[in-house]
Amino acid sequence: MNKRHYYSINGEKFRTLLANLSKGADVYIPVKKKDYLYYERFNTENEGQYTADQIRPAEPIKSFLTPTRERVDGSSQDREGAKQVLVGVKNCDITSLKIQDFVFKDQDIKDPFYVQKREDTTIISCDCNMLWESCFCVALGIDPYSENGFDLNLSKEAEDFVVEAGSKKGEDIIKKNDGLFSEATDSQINNRKKRRETFTITAEYPDNRSHR
Repeated sequence: MNKRHYYSINGEKFRTLLANLSKGADVYIPVKKKDYLYYERFNTENEGQYTADQIRPAEPIKSFLTPTRERVDGSSQDREGAKQVLVGVKNCDITSLKIQDFVFKDQDIKDPFYVQKREDTTIISCDCNMLWESCFCVALGIDPYSENGFDLNLSKEAEDFVVEAGSKKGEDIIKKNDGLFSEATDSQINNRKKRRETFTITAEYPDNRSHR
C-alpha cells in the first residue's frame, strides 16, 4: 500500500465489527483480570470486559503462531481455513513478529505451518495509552505505537478509534463493513499525532509515568 487511509469508528460499532469478524474467525482480544490483561476469545455476551487500547497483554502473540505443541503429521492444507484475528496488539509484539517472520517465513527454507498461520492471522494493533514501570520500548528504539506490520491499527480518540489500514487485508475488512466506518477528520488525525508524541515522551522519561 502506497498511501495510508484513515477512518473513524465508535465504540458500539467497533463491537459490531468484532462480532462480524468472529463469524468467520476466532477473534482474540485483551481482557483485564486483576492487574493484568490476557487474550480471550471474543464473545458477545462478555464484550463489556474487553479492552484493546491499554497495555500489552501477558501472553506474547507468538504463542498464537508458534504454539509449544503442534501436530505436524498432516499437510499444511489441513490447516487452511483456521482464521484468527488478534486485537489490541502492541508495537513491541509486532516488532518481535518481524524476527519470527525472518526465521520461519522469509528464508529459502520456510516453515509451512508458520507460513499458513501467518496467512490466516489478521493483526489489529492499537496504540499504547498505559505503561508498566517495566516497559522499555523507547529505550530500544521502539515506538509505543505501530506504523507498519499490522492490517488495521487503532488509535483511541475520545469515544472513537482512528483506524489506519496497513494492508490490503485491512482495507478488505473495512470494505466489507463499510457501514461501520466513516472517514477520519483532520482534527482526529492531528490529535492522534499529538497524542503519540506526548505519550512517547512519557515513555522515554520514567519520572513522567503513571504507576499502575
